[in-house]
Amino acid sequence: MQIATGVLVILASASVWVSLGTVAVINSATMARVAALPAWWLLAGLAVLGAIVALVTRPSIRQASPLGLSLLLWLPYVPGKVPAAFLLWQGPLEGLVWIAMLAGLLASLPTPWPSLPRVVSDPRRAPWLAGGALALVALAAFGSVRQVVPGGDEPHYLVITQSLLLDGDLRIENNHVRGDYLSYFAGRLRPHFMRRGADAQIYSIHSPGVSALILPAFALAGYPGAVLTIVLLAALASAITWQAAWLLSASVSGAWVGWAAVFLSTPFLFHAFTIYPDGPAAMLAIVAVGLLVMIETGRPIPRAAVWLVSAGLAALPWLHARFAVIAAAVGVCLFARLATHEDRRSYLTALLLLPAVAVAAWFGYFWLIWDTPNPAAPYGADTGTALAYIGRGITGLLVDQQFGLLPAAPVYACAIVGVRILFRTRPRLASELVVITVPYVLVTASYAMWWGGISSPARFLTALTPLAALPIAAWWPRQSATARTLTLLLLLISVAAVWPRAFVDGGRLLYSDRSGYDLVLGWAAQAVDLRLAFPSVHRDAASGALRDAAVWMVVALLVLAATRVLPTRTAASVRWTIVALTVAVGLMGGATMVWARHGDRAVTPSRSQVAALGAIRHDWYATFVRFRPFRMVSANEFLSQASFATTDRLPPRAGDLALLRAAGVPAGDYDLLVSGAEPAGDITMILGRNDSPVERWSLDGPVPGQVAGRLRLPVDVDALTIRGTGQMDPAAIGLRLRATSLAGPLNADGRRAVRAARYGHARVFAFDERAYLEPTGFWTRADGVATLVIDSDGPDQESGRPMIVTAGAVATSIEFSAGEWSTRLTLAAGQQETVRLPPPAARGWALTIRSGPGFRPSQLDPASDDVRQLAVWVELP
Repeated sequence: MQIATGVLVILASASVWVSLGTVAVINSATMARVAALPAWWLLAGLAVLGAIVALVTRPSIRQASPLGLSLLLWLPYVPGKVPAAFLLWQGPLEGLVWIAMLAGLLASLPTPWPSLPRVVSDPRRAPWLAGGALALVALAAFGSVRQVVPGGDEPHYLVITQSLLLDGDLRIENNHVRGDYLSYFAGRLRPHFMRRGADAQIYSIHSPGVSALILPAFALAGYPGAVLTIVLLAALASAITWQAAWLLSASVSGAWVGWAAVFLSTPFLFHAFTIYPDGPAAMLAIVAVGLLVMIETGRPIPRAAVWLVSAGLAALPWLHARFAVIAAAVGVCLFARLATHEDRRSYLTALLLLPAVAVAAWFGYFWLIWDTPNPAAPYGADTGTALAYIGRGITGLLVDQQFGLLPAAPVYACAIVGVRILFRTRPRLASELVVITVPYVLVTASYAMWWGGISSPARFLTALTPLAALPIAAWWPRQSATARTLTLLLLLISVAAVWPRAFVDGGRLLYSDRSGYDLVLGWAAQAVDLRLAFPSVHRDAASGALRDAAVWMVVALLVLAATRVLPTRTAASVRWTIVALTVAVGLMGGATMVWARHGDRAVTPSRSQVAALGAIRHDWYATFVRFRPFRMVSANEFLSQASFATTDRLPPRAGDLALLRAAGVPAGDYDLLVSGAEPAGDITMILGRNDSPVERWSLDGPVPGQVAGRLRLPVDVDALTIRGTGQMDPAAIGLRLRATSLAGPLNADGRRAVRAARYGHARVFAFDERAYLEPTGFWTRADGVATLVIDSDGPDQESGRPMIVTAGAVATSIEFSAGEWSTRLTLAAGQQETVRLPPPAARGWALTIRSGPGFRPSQLDPASDDVRQLAVWVELP
């Protein structure tokens, strides 16, 4: 037994070696791969270290069993033709394996709930901890995704706040004309309206409730104050949900599991700080349902609590018309409960008086503005709702990979199962939860835009997500140890899915468009297309998504059946290991079956090659291997094998002459290889969507298969596109990029360039919108700091690079710095100066620009649509 334990420890130690490695698929048909790994001596050293740890600690086989999960990390390196699903464990999903191993090791430790700190286990203190924890996590996530928020409808709710604050009305046209939103939103914001009011004025289609709610804090602290208001309301919802879950289950651990499932997973967390009505609505809904739980569990009901719930129900329709369905359903359930109370007259008065007044005012609001009491009046003739949409809407809300509840947080499946337990133990409360949930889901699903526009997944279900904590908490203490282990594993996956949305690439994975391909799934696996393995309503329609979902349902039932056969007395760490391995096998099996349904288009060689090239810049890569046939190769041969073409499967746009699209391309030198028909004409490369070409090559002359040109990238680029000109047929010409050398990017912050422009011999690469690249030069953003990388293929690489700097319409200052060099200018309006960059120490300049005050062109010219804040114009002659 000690030998087996030692083998597990050594295996886990050696697995660090393969986790540091990378794999590139070079032939999807034969599954030929090349791998880059650290030096062999590191593998030997890790194995020796593992043996020493095993000898010193002498863990039992039960304690060490979670280390067996590290076998998954070796699957991409198995020689021969392996299943595509083996490649799932190459890339970010490796991190999930290590987290699962750590969780399994912790499971072997004795940690009964009574031994935990009192603030966690004391039901009087735990709600405060739950609220505070949610607030901290929400603020951390907000700080990380600040580049993409406020987005979607958020600025429009903020404009309504400004209209109330500045003008005392809801007429938003003048606020848009003045650009009141420019303090928190960079760009031109058009009013969201579909029908003018009866007075011919523009009123937003968005309800004013959340705008009024954030008004006091916005008046004091602007947009950050509004965010803090939403966070505090979310923290209150978090605390109340924990309390309700504990009252219902009498289980501290059940309450924490139910709380974590809701508040630490994607569907709610990203509405805990965004300016949408769904987060506040969730707080009001759980306050009301919390009163139902108090009545159900026999707690005394203070009359003040009924008045509080009454006020919440009255406010719900003002947040959004669809929340009127929740208010009505909860109101009916509470009415039925309180109607049997001995003091029912006073309780029912407290329950109904405020909603009655609010409903009259709500209908009057529509009557006064649109001359009709119809809540759909702001939308005009087309409300965007129909019974025919319900099937597609429910499918999307539940299983769509981009916007669905279960793909974003699979732990919600436990809530669905937990309702069955509630029907056995507390049938009336279970029925009430169904009465509250089902009508709202049906109404929401009837929207044509069921996904909620630009927002995080399951936005329209957010208001009811805290209710899911109740069946999860009630289900938890009544289940077997194996079922609880499976729940914790689903919770771990759900919480882990928050990380890429919040903390990868500045939050750019948070919001998806309707491409049918989830950004997080694309990030999680590079060698295989995990996005094609999950349902998508936008890509395959509701019928196709349901067929994919049916496959995963079967897999889930098989996993559940397999884990149920575990003996009751299985050690916690062993049980965790077996359940985790079963889920991993289920993931591989389910993905394989769905891939087969879609024509077995699982492997993505080009994406894996780009990812591998981005990884091997690190100095620790010293071992290069080719699989099938198995042999050692050199670093140069690895580079030559890892050439890539289009890295994504998004459908081409009509009339687009794109010959190659690649995302996440690392800095380095590349050869451009041509294949297919005899090429003729020019090809150009751009970064960004509408940028001018950075490079241009002529294909008049090269024979297919030869090098048509060379590309030098001094930075990592977010995405590049190579397009043909003239009469080129993209279907007849193939292009590949082959790395000839790789080097670290000139910018030290690790960001990828999202735009680029060429000015003569110079190329400028930008990483955000803090500098505005235009065809003949670029503007710097006023009162901002921008980082640009400039390189040159002209003689100034040796002598330095001149820049002509011209102040805009107001006096300003500007500071340039690159390495040890820096200079600062103070400029009058329109003043022009020349600055010379020193000869670069490397391949170019990593230039930091700090700009002073500026102006908006729209303020100088009322006809201008340009609302950018500009400071200095820079040209590179």
